[in-house]
Amino acid sequence: MCAPEEKNASTSTDEQSPDFSATSSSSLIPVFGYGSNNLEQVGQRVQATDLQLRAAKAILPRYQRKFVCHSNRWGGGIATVVENRSQTAGTSRTYCRGSVIWLSREELERLDKWEDVVSEDPKNSTRMYRREELEVEIIIGESVAAPPAPPTSGSSHCSSSQGVGDAGKSKSLCGSVPLERVKTVAAQVYVKNVDTPENLPSPAYLTACVRNLAYFWSEKEIADELQGLEKIALAEFSQDCIRA
Repeated sequence: MCAPEEKNASTSTDEQSPDFSATSSSSLIPVFGYGSNNLEQVGQRVQATDLQLRAAKAILPRYQRKFVCHSNRWGGGIATVVENRSQTAGTSRTYCRGSVIWLSREELERLDKWEDVVSEDPKNSTRMYRREELEVEIIIGESVAAPPAPPTSGSSHCSSSQGVGDAGKSKSLCGSVPLERVKTVAAQVYVKNVDTPENLPSPAYLTACVRNLAYFWSEKEIADELQGLEKIALAEFSQDCIRA
């Protein structure tokens, strides 16, 4: 069975300022988003209006997005990420596209409440989500753009090479991006404690997910990421697609 009603998971988006990627000097905390936590939703949840200035395009290596359980709040399945241990050629993609937003400690604690996470015990397995620290790849120097309309067709895929973690020997997971523009950071990621059964998300939830991705990823990349589910998304993003 799926655990108690959640406050939704995913978080958001892309970055402009290289300073935020330098985690040693910044007090802000990178949070990887792969579901409904787009800039608008996170901004309302954490009471921030400048998130476009601290967001970045990002990839979570070795994990994939999955829609599971049933959320009364959203009326369908909700997102989590699961580790993909199948690394052999010809298998499914071994990374999850998303975004990163840098939040203050206070903002992160506000977001925790929406994700049903105990800030003092973020790995608590009895709640809807737990919060883990995982390595993500961010792409530096791309401005946040107004997202396009939800995609309806197309497919694309990034390079399946190991990523920047292998002593710079291989390309980024987005193969066309120069290594000097890719940085690996330890980011906070919301992971659902119960990841079965799989369940189709609602159009509103998918619209929120597409909104998150559309700030940084192309229509073809979104179509590849969501494997056709983006066609269920609503034609327009609105406040009705935000839970805050």
